[in-house]
Amino acid sequence: MSASRGVLFVLLAIAGPAFAQPAQDPAALLERMVQALQGLEYEGTFVYVHEGRVDAVHVTRTLGPNGPMERLVSLSGDRREVLREPGGLRCLTRGGTVVASAGAQASTLPDRLANMAQWREHYRMSIAGTDRVAGYEATVVDAAPLDSLRYGYRLWLDRATGMLLASMVREASGAPVEQLAFTQLRLQQAPDGATSAAPAAASSAQPTTPSRWRAAAMPAGFTLVSRVQAEDDAEHLLYSDGLASVSIYVEPSGGGLLGASRRGAVNAFGRAAEGAHVVVIGDLPATTVVQIAESVSRGD
Repeated sequence: MSASRGVLFVLLAIAGPAFAQPAQDPAALLERMVQALQGLEYEGTFVYVHEGRVDAVHVTRTLGPNGPMERLVSLSGDRREVLREPGGLRCLTRGGTVVASAGAQASTLPDRLANMAQWREHYRMSIAGTDRVAGYEATVVDAAPLDSLRYGYRLWLDRATGMLLASMVREASGAPVEQLAFTQLRLQQAPDGATSAAPAAASSAQPTTPSRWRAAAMPAGFTLVSRVQAEDDAEHLLYSDGLASVSIYVEPSGGGLLGASRRGAVNAFGRAAEGAHVVVIGDLPATTVVQIAESVSRGD
């Protein structure tokens, strides 16, 4: 071996991973993840870890001519089944009770991530390394918040398809708030004629007047995603910064949550406000949710 070839061999050996795996743009990886979550069919089991509890859930997602359908069935704890379809959301409890929400669609991760320019202003993204989840090789992406009003995120993305394999929501200190990871997963391409877009809601279901309620302390970057108004003047306002989401529920009167509640990364806070009952629910730190709730008032 010549001296020059020997030096080259040593350099390649030292810097091998850098040559073998060129730098990746984390934003591009997340865009690919959105495409995978929207365009793939899958079936699998994931575990959800929160507050010292581990729940197992079986999920099936299919795509048809009318849009996506998702079915989630709890495998631990009380029997629960959730069906998300183009017409709305249905939840079947152990007692056979069905809770249905027609019309307004739930804000899903792909929906919120679609506005990349919006949330990139409030999170710093980086590649945290590689890993292996449910038998799939994964690239790990971090999204660290640029303020203390939001959580941070760590996402494990399948290197072949971009599919989200696992996620972790973290406090500003880095401590995990909740974790989700597939233990078993089968991916497949959608059949011909299938679509990932749900039918547009009827225009008659959309409020024609602006909301009379405002949240003066909504963190920067959160924009109104949807608004539903009932006949009794109850309202649901959904905001998102592209990663996190927060809902404001206003009821003219009646009881409901007063004070704070928490499940995993989701915090809630309810209070009486100007003759109405206001509840704010969001995947945000408790202090942020309380701040938003206490700032809700009637607009001019």
